[in-house]
Amino acid sequence: MENPKSGKEKDKSICCNKESVYPRACGYCHTHYVGWIEGYKTKAWKKGTDCDHQIENIPVELRDARVSKYKQKHPNRTVVKGDIIIFAKSSYHDKLYRNHMMMICDGLTTIPLDFDYIDYGTLPKLFDPFKDDVPLTYWSLDLPRKEKGLNRSVSTYHGGTNNHNGVIWFDIKPFMTECLENINHEVDPDDDTLLWVYSFFECRQKQYYIVFGYTEISKIDRVNKKILGYVNSFGESLVPAEMNMINDLVNLSFRKHIPDDRILCVQVLDF
Repeated sequence: MENPKSGKEKDKSICCNKESVYPRACGYCHTHYVGWIEGYKTKAWKKGTDCDHQIENIPVELRDARVSKYKQKHPNRTVVKGDIIIFAKSSYHDKLYRNHMMMICDGLTTIPLDFDYIDYGTLPKLFDPFKDDVPLTYWSLDLPRKEKGLNRSVSTYHGGTNNHNGVIWFDIKPFMTECLENINHEVDPDDDTLLWVYSFFECRQKQYYIVFGYTEISKIDRVNKKILGYVNSFGESLVPAEMNMINDLVNLSFRKHIPDDRILCVQVLDF
C-alpha cells in the first residue's frame, strides 16, 4: 500500500470516514476524541500527573458505552481496528500530557497501549505492520483535518499516537539474514569520524530500509554482532522501531528515493 499522494488527490483520498476496513485506504489511522467518561476527567488529564496507566482502570463497559455514544452522535464516522481512541474532548488536545486518556481499537473494543518499552505507552504489539501490510507511518502522524459540517472542535484526526518516539513493533526475524547480508554505512556529513549503519530487505515486493544508528569508524567491525545481540535480547517478541527518529536521517543518500513509510529506525547504536 502506498502513501496518499500530495495536493488535491490527497485531499480526496482522506475522505474516508465511512471506511470499515483495516488498514484504511488513506494510509493513516483515525484519531477519535470520544469525550470524557464521567468521574475520570480531572483525575487523568493534568500535565505532569502520574496517570499514564490510570485509563486501564476504567471498566471496559464504560469505555465501550462512551465509544457507542460517540458513534451515535457521529453516524458518518466509523471506528476501525487500529484507530486511536481518546477519552477526552478534542478541545483538550493541547492539554493532554503525552498519551493520557488514549487507547486503541483492536476491532472489537478499546485496549490499552503497550507499556513495556516506554512508560507512557506505545502502539500494542498485536499491530505488526508487515503482518497486515500496513504503511509504517500509519500511526506516526497527528494531522488535524477540517471536514464539512463540523464545528471548530474537530474530533477526527489523521495520524496516531503522541508517543514521542512513534514506536511500532515488527517481527525482524524473517528478514534478519537479508539485513545482515545487506549491511551498509555512510559517513556522517557533520562528523567524518562517525558512520551511519543501515540495511535493506524486501517484503511483498517492496524494499524497506532499516537504520540501526551511527557508530565510530573504529568500531564498525563489531556492528553485526551488536545487531544480532540486540535482536536476540527480545527473544520471540517483536522488536521496536522508533519512527519519529526518521527526522534525524535527512542527509542519508537513500532518503532521496525511499519514502518514510519504507524506513525503520531500530536503536541498536546511537541516534
